[in-house]
Amino acid sequence: MEKSILGAACALLALAPRVAVADDAGVRQPTRSVLIWKNAWLQTGRSADAPRVRHSNFADAERSAHLRELWSFPVIGDAEAALVEIETPARDWRDPEGTRCYDAPYALQGLKVRLFVRRADLVPVTTGTMMARAVALPRDVRPQPKTLPINAGDRLTLHPGVGLVPYGASHPGLFVASHSDFTFAVEIDDEKGTSRSYEPSPIRYELHKVLAGFPNVSKPRFWVRGFEPRPSGRKDGRNVLLSIHEPCLDTELAVKKSQLLYPNREGFFEDVPGLGMAVLGTKKETPEEKRSSRVRDGATAYWPDGSAAGTVEHGRKLVQPASDSGARRCFRVSIIELNDHPAAEQALPLCFDPADLQGP
Repeated sequence: MEKSILGAACALLALAPRVAVADDAGVRQPTRSVLIWKNAWLQTGRSADAPRVRHSNFADAERSAHLRELWSFPVIGDAEAALVEIETPARDWRDPEGTRCYDAPYALQGLKVRLFVRRADLVPVTTGTMMARAVALPRDVRPQPKTLPINAGDRLTLHPGVGLVPYGASHPGLFVASHSDFTFAVEIDDEKGTSRSYEPSPIRYELHKVLAGFPNVSKPRFWVRGFEPRPSGRKDGRNVLLSIHEPCLDTELAVKKSQLLYPNREGFFEDVPGLGMAVLGTKKETPEEKRSSRVRDGATAYWPDGSAAGTVEHGRKLVQPASDSGARRCFRVSIIELNDHPAAEQALPLCFDPADLQGP
C-alpha cells in the first residue's frame, strides 16, 4: 500500500511543471517565465512596506489599450502564489537563442535581482504550440499603435510565450493580444494550453524580410518576416498571400500586391526614402558618466536594509548615487532603458561593498 502511494506521488511530481532547478553550486536556476503588465508594482520584499518600482503608470482599467505593454521575467517561486517571486534575466536579450516574445527589463542587463509581484498582475500565456482562428476584435479594443489587425477567420499558430488577455467575465474563452506587428482576438474552447507561467523555448528569428505598406494603419510601413508571396485566389483584389513567421506567431495575410514596397529585396532597408530610420552611432560619454562608479562581475547587490538583493553577472556603470547604507555605497538603478535620471518609482535602490566598486 505504501509503495503504491509513493509511486502515485512520484508520478504527480513528474507531471508538475518545474519552476527552478539547482545548478552545480546548489543555486536555484529558473526554468519557467511569466508575463507581467508594465504598470505592475515590483516589490523588493514580501512585506507591504517594501520599496517598489514600476515601468509605467497607466491605470489597471486601461490595460486593454496597452496590450503590448508586457515584459517577461524568469519566475523563481510558485506562479500561483498571491505574491510571486521573480528574477531579472541577466542574459543578453540580443542572444539569438533568446526565449522571450516580449520585452525584458533591458535596463537591468547583467543583474540577477529577486523581486516580487502580485499574482493578479500576471498575464495568461501560451505554454505550447496552439492552433487558433482569429475572431473580430471587440469594438472597444483598438489595434495597438503601428500594428495590423488580423482579420476574423484567419488562422494563427501561437508558440509558447504569447500573452492572451481575457476580454471579460461576460465573454468566457475570448482573449485579445498584441504581438510583434499584429493585434488580434481569439476564442479558445479549451484553455489547457494557457497558464500563468511557461517554459521558454528558443525563438526562431527569420532573416528574410519585406517592407509592406497597409493604408489602414497610421504608419503603413513595417517589416514582415518570412515573405513567401504566392497567388491568393481571392476575388476581392487581395491577390497575394504573405506567409508570416514571427518569432512567436505564424499566420497568413491576403494583401494587394500594390501594397508591397520593394517586394524583391531582402535585408536592412537603410536607403528606403521616407522611412526616417535613425542611424546608430557611438554615444558620447557625459561628464556624469565619466564620474560614475563601476561594479565588478560577481559582486553581491544589497537592498538598503542590508538584505541580499542578488548578484552582478556582468559589471556595469552606476551613474546615480543614493544615500549610503552603513559602510556600503548605494545607487539608484533605472529600470527604464537609456534613462539615467528615472522618476523615483522607476529606480531600484541597490547597494554594494566598496571593495566591489571601481572609480570615484
